[in-house]
Amino acid sequence: MLASKIDSNMLLCQRIASRAPRPLTIILIALAFGALAFLYSFIGFFSNEVNNIITFDAFGSLTPQEIGGHFLFGYIVALPTRNLKMGVLSGLMALTIDADHLLNAAGFDLQARMGHSVSFAILSSVLIGLMVSQIFRKVSVWNEMMSTESSPSGKKKKTMVYSKSVHNSLLSLEKKDIFSQYLIITLAAFMSHIAYDVFVI
Repeated sequence: MLASKIDSNMLLCQRIASRAPRPLTIILIALAFGALAFLYSFIGFFSNEVNNIITFDAFGSLTPQEIGGHFLFGYIVALPTRNLKMGVLSGLMALTIDADHLLNAAGFDLQARMGHSVSFAILSSVLIGLMVSQIFRKVSVWNEMMSTESSPSGKKKKTMVYSKSVHNSLLSLEKKDIFSQYLIITLAAFMSHIAYDVFVI
């Protein structure tokens, strides 16, 4: 009984320690965030309400200095995680929020940058948190299935005896924790982008 509790605690610690996304996942999350910013920008065509939108001079062409600055600010806000991958993710998200530049380059006249609004910050943070927690849950279940199938018969039987309720509770706790972590990372990336636009540009 005690051994199973120790094993479950060790399993939880290992999973929490491995939450940092893989390089491909980093790119996909950043692109998903950029796609949300791009799609949300279309609201600017229909909305005359700009009270909650942070406005800048802003649709100049992106320069290497601006690209590097946004990435650096995004990376800095993720330093408390002490994780290189999370820093890269935050930096890329701080860059892809400028996806609305594509609309401007295509000749559309946007009066408001909805991708820089408070409502977008809240909505995108929740959506990214939900998306990533679902991805990690599916990967975790898949890895568990693969490890069970590849185990010798004796270990497989022992794994089946291992409490299913404990396994589900670990997944539930991990999912909630991942949601919170990526919600905060997304908000931090958004704020770092705004901070650079306000204090540097």
